[in-house]
Amino acid sequence: MNKRKEIKKLIFLTILTSKILARIKDDFFKRKLLSKLLNLLTSYVAQSSYQELRSALNNFLETVDYAIYYKLFDATPLLLLKRKTLKFRLLILKNLNTPQILKEKLSRENIIEEKPKQLLTSNKDKILGFIKNNNKIRTKDIIGEFNNLSERTVKRTLKELSDLEGHKAVYYS
Repeated sequence: MNKRKEIKKLIFLTILTSKILARIKDDFFKRKLLSKLLNLLTSYVAQSSYQELRSALNNFLETVDYAIYYKLFDATPLLLLKRKTLKFRLLILKNLNTPQILKEKLSRENIIEEKPKQLLTSNKDKILGFIKNNNKIRTKDIIGEFNNLSERTVKRTLKELSDLEGHKAVYYS
């Protein structure tokens, strides 16, 4: 039953997109929207993984958003298309097996954890090093030393450094 709803919504999306394509005058955008629609249909019909289908849906939505933003067509049908696409995505999410989603989520978390965690940016490292090398330094001195950064950036960086635990060398008021 749920598969039937998915197919029905996908057919509606295809019809609505084809009606919009018939009225758009920009050939480049027509080809782009058509290719995104075909990619979405192919991903669904081939029963691709959730990530591929999600990617195809996001690419399609991004193209629709582009048309809305640049006013390439009347906004009402495009907004309707966006709404129906979002509803289709919601239906896909509801119908997916939760173990599969959890499995993909866990694999993504493992990828994220493998990346080295860097607490300080290069600007923070430089400012912190400068402070540690010079005793009793003022904000004004730091701003003068790092004149390639704006005053606001230096102050924000000092505030962030003072909020970090273990960095007692920074006092900012």
